[in-house]
Amino acid sequence: MSGQSNQDRATCLREAGAAFAQARREGLDDGAAAYARNARQRCEGLPHDDRQGCLARMQGQGTTSGAAASGGIYRELVTREVIPPNAPNPPMPPSPPQGEIAK
Repeated sequence: MSGQSNQDRATCLREAGAAFAQARREGLDDGAAAYARNARQRCEGLPHDDRQGCLARMQGQGTTSGAAASGGIYRELVTREVIPPNAPNPPMPPSPPQGEIAK
């Protein structure tokens, strides 16, 4: 009702009513369990190393900026890897093509 969603009022009320009806059929909860399940599912398709970072970001680690209304939420978690001085240099990942952003 505050106008903070990306929908007009009629669409918002219609979807809220449908969500309430579904919650009543399936049993009401606070939404936290569904939110956590959705966050885990978003990370499932990633390779193991990337999945761990994804799960950490979904659990609130790192920084968050942006909003759904402006096109998306950007979550960033910087992980530092300390390499012992006597270890060989690890291979560098290839640079992204000009004009593209590395993921």
